[in-house]
Amino acid sequence: MSKIKSRLLLIAISISVSIIISVFISLLINDVNIIDFFKILFFCFFIIYLLGNIYTRFFLYTKLKEISEDFLPEKDISQTITTNMEELAIELKDYDSKRKNEFSEMKKQESYRRDFIGNLAHEIKTPLFTSQSYILTLLDGALKDKTVNKKYLKTASKAIERLNLIVKDLDLITKIESGESNLNKESFDVIDLIENVF
Repeated sequence: MSKIKSRLLLIAISISVSIIISVFISLLINDVNIIDFFKILFFCFFIIYLLGNIYTRFFLYTKLKEISEDFLPEKDISQTITTNMEELAIELKDYDSKRKNEFSEMKKQESYRRDFIGNLAHEIKTPLFTSQSYILTLLDGALKDKTVNKKYLKTASKAIERLNLIVKDLDLITKIESGESNLNKESFDVIDLIENVF
């Protein structure tokens, strides 16, 4: 409600209540002429309007300020708290909209993090199980076979090297996210990368 509308509402309420009080007083006092009736009416209007203004400005102002401070953080509160409910409602809706956007962004980030951890677990398990299986095969007796043991040890070594690269990548990601390190671009041989993977 705009200030003009709230003032008009206060005036209308004051006039209505003043008329009721003036009629009641004139009924109590039998001998009231029209001039005295309007004096009583004007006096009642003045007192009720004044009390309504004081109530609106001080009581409602403090209550709206308390509500605003409860719902809106200090940095989001406008400097002047108004008794205008539409402005307060707009501020609360804006605040709510911002919080909903932040919440949905946090949900997306949580989903990305969950996917990342799942992929990371898979990437770590593969070289671990590969090296473990080859080493266990060697320990179970393939160590004595010269042709098999060298091949198995090389495969286990590649799997451990892959695991080492994953740990280095995780360390680099952590440093980049914390701002400790910048991403350095460099050329690489795709064929070597493919051979390293297989």
